[in-house]
This record gives sequence, C-alpha cells and structure tokens, in this order.
Amino acid sequence: QGWSNAWGSAAVSTSSAQKFAGAQSLAVAINATGASDNAVRVNYTGSGTPMPGGGISVTFRVFVPSGAAIDSAY
Repeated sequence: QGWSNAWGSAAVSTSSAQKFAGAQSLAVAINATGASDNAVRVNYTGSGTPMPGGGISVTFRVFVPSGAAIDSAY
C-alpha cells in the first residue's frame, strides 16, 4: 500500500475496522513498553496514486482506542 514501519515496533496494514471515508484505512499497531519512539513512512512505489508534491498538505485522522496509553503524537 505504500506504507512501512520507519522505526520502532509499529506494524502497518490496511483495515476496515476504523475508517473515515471509503472502504479501508491505514492501521498502525504499536506494541511498545516504556518510553519508545515509533514512526510510519510513505513509500512511493511508482504505481497508483503519486506522492504529493512540495507544498501539498496531507491530513491524518487518528483513532486512539479508549484505554490506550499514549503521551503524544506528532
């Protein structure tokens, strides 16, 4: 799908459990203990939708399950 784990324990996949518009969304599962940094990156595969160019805004809607221990997202 053009997404991958950049570092940390983040596992990326597609999901239909939580979605804003359309049939699927990007799911990121983070299984970390203690203080930990995790990151997900966009990979350009050369097919499908091209990467956004410079100066283009990309908006993310983040669903955090109740009870999730999260300090910040940036």
